[in-house]
Amino acid sequence: SEDASEDESADLVLSSISAEDAIPPLPSRHLPATDARKPSASGLARTVRELFPSEALTKKEKKPFYCRVCRFQAKGEEDFLQHRASEAHQINVGRDQEASHCRLCRKQFTSPEQLQEHRKGKGHQAALQRRSGRHQRGQKRHQAAQRRAPRS
Repeated sequence: SEDASEDESADLVLSSISAEDAIPPLPSRHLPATDARKPSASGLARTVRELFPSEALTKKEKKPFYCRVCRFQAKGEEDFLQHRASEAHQINVGRDQEASHCRLCRKQFTSPEQLQEHRKGKGHQAALQRRSGRHQRGQKRHQAAQRRAPRS
């Protein structure tokens, strides 16, 4: 058919750039030998260890059915589920949540180390200043009320 021959001879352009303005791809000899977009495994592992020293696991420690909170390695799924249902695990989870919760900001973090980093941040420091100012104003009002109160 006539339409089919037109389709075969027509060039399909999906860009608003003309063929003369198009930039040709680099020759393969100018491209990096490795995929530069992916960080190297050793570099990524080193960065994780630096940022999260207590959370960083080596390849040997990365096992399925591992409870980070209790540092418990289960033998299988059934063992792991049984551990998670245990009273000891529930107690440890509660302790871990308490140790990684900022009461001032009402935020829960995934680890105590993350909470420590939060406490150094601007948001937490600003909340601390606001609370400190309210506390000082409350103390001054209390002292003034004490001075005005009749003594018996």
